[in-house]
Amino acid sequence: IFSGLLALVLYCYALAEPYWIQVKETVITDSDIPISFSGLRMVFIADIHHSPSFSRERVRRVVEKVNRLEPDLILLGGDYAEGGEDYLRGCFAELGLLKASLGVYGVLGNHDYFPDPELSWSLMKEHGITGLDNKGSWIYLNGDRIRLGGVGDLWSDAQIPENVTEGVEKNDYVILLSHNPDYLERMSTDKVDLVLSGHTH
Repeated sequence: IFSGLLALVLYCYALAEPYWIQVKETVITDSDIPISFSGLRMVFIADIHHSPSFSRERVRRVVEKVNRLEPDLILLGGDYAEGGEDYLRGCFAELGLLKASLGVYGVLGNHDYFPDPELSWSLMKEHGITGLDNKGSWIYLNGDRIRLGGVGDLWSDAQIPENVTEGVEKNDYVILLSHNPDYLERMSTDKVDLVLSGHTH
């Protein structure tokens, strides 16, 4: 009886989980955050998994919900689609409608390496999303700056945090995107202030 009940619970979870769209608000405080970035509205999105079980219409609703939050900065944590190239193209077409005054940035997740990571990176660029896999970028505002970067997926790529922390000084605030949070156990730098990850849904 227990095993049958467990199977039923897991089946129901598998059906329901793709439809859970949660908005969680967190206030981040740190002495290294420049005054110009005080009150910055940042949105992090991960694990959309556009597929037969999560339609393009639902991706569009996610985009609309995010835009209604009027974010200054949007960060994407990977696993955008599964089920083939058409789903990947459809997802990025919708994500290209995201609006943020300081830009939209993202890394790939393990699902985004199939059929081809080059396609994922190309679609990100085509739709105005800056890819940060093993790259870093300075975000400037009123003469202040923060460092934003990402590493490749733990299962499917290399992780080169030195590319993110290049040129970083002691008091710079650094945000790192890593699709898989298990990377933190291997991270070899102490220059990162905040890590944002998905994958654990």
